[in-house]
Amino acid sequence: MKFSDFTLQKLDKTFGLRQVREHPALKSWLQTDTIVLSEMETSVVEDIKRRLRLNVDNWNEQELSLNCIGPMLALVDLSGATFNSFAARQLSGVINGE
Repeated sequence: MKFSDFTLQKLDKTFGLRQVREHPALKSWLQTDTIVLSEMETSVVEDIKRRLRLNVDNWNEQELSLNCIGPMLALVDLSGATFNSFAARQLSGVINGE
């Protein structure tokens, strides 16, 4: 099944999803003393977060990629010798036998 085949209701049913505003595990994971963002980086991240909160329920996959994921990946320069960001790659897997 392709990501584009899922509706919000099917995602919720398949994965038991629920929206939470804060979670202790995420807060702990994101806390770090080793990375300090510049004023510009902080401003960009806050702007992306603001736009995401306003539009997350309305953006389609392409809009989410263009308005949130792409700018974040560009900001953090997620690439290296053994990893890189990717898009529109053929992936497969089995979820609940489907």
